[in-house]
Amino acid sequence: MQFNVIPIDAIKAISQRNFAFHWQALHAKTGLPRFADFSPGERAHDPRKMLVWAIDEKDGERCYRPLYGGAYLFEAFGPGASAESIPEPLRGIFRSGLDACVTSASMIYMSIATSDPEGHRVECERLLLPFGDGAAKVTHILASLQVVSLEGTFDRHNIVEYFEKEVNVTLCGRILPASRSVLGPSERLGWSQSA
Repeated sequence: MQFNVIPIDAIKAISQRNFAFHWQALHAKTGLPRFADFSPGERAHDPRKMLVWAIDEKDGERCYRPLYGGAYLFEAFGPGASAESIPEPLRGIFRSGLDACVTSASMIYMSIATSDPEGHRVECERLLLPFGDGAAKVTHILASLQVVSLEGTFDRHNIVEYFEKEVNVTLCGRILPASRSVLGPSERLGWSQSA
């Protein structure tokens, strides 16, 4: 899967875009942000739509260990969901995004689409933010998922079944860290005026 450079404006959800601005502001100050320093504010995003992964490497093998999963994600994937328990073809798509996030130490933004039984389009927008421990090595990833259907409806308990039957990657890209000089004044402070 090819992760070309895309602008931050490619992120559709305002809450995810605010996450990205906050991450960029931290990166401009310190380099790869520490997860403990990430504090975008209570209204920035719904924690029920987030996952936090720890990256473990042993004998040249990388695995992703879930540390936190929001309630909506557990409804969709079940409790105790791990990278290995996600059904194909989603597992390969999700793994590619996680790998790209670790190797590039950049934000990864993906949009995947499917259809509900009535043929209405359902999209899952996925933003991955890398974090370190004060060095350049990525140790954690925060994943934010936003599922949207403009025409139909979906139930979190069976949405994964739709993606198992049909999945199309409509966008996958990486968003490079911004330098302090290209961030606007509000972004340097870690917040965006669009709410």
